[in-house]
Amino acid sequence: MNKSELYSQIRFNWNLWHTCNYRCSYCFYEMDNAWELLAQLNLILPVSEWEKVWSRIYRLYGEVCIYMVGGEPLLYPNAIELLIALSKMHRITVTTNLSIPK
Repeated sequence: MNKSELYSQIRFNWNLWHTCNYRCSYCFYEMDNAWELLAQLNLILPVSEWEKVWSRIYRLYGEVCIYMVGGEPLLYPNAIELLIALSKMHRITVTTNLSIPK
């Protein structure tokens, strides 16, 4: 199995951040009034720690595809730095509302 075949088989859906700055009426988290409860699941780690986690995945499987979702993943502290670091090892797809903090 070559690297592209392996990549096509391994995907991760990563709920990085359970917080959102929008309150879209069609969002199931909003409809269930679940944001406060979900926010308790947030885990803030330094980028270097996440790099260790995803480096281990890289050592085990090679390049994989990470679907980064949330809430709004770009609100995660140091999100851009995290994306840059992980994109050196893996393919990243981010589901976002594009409300990037300035």
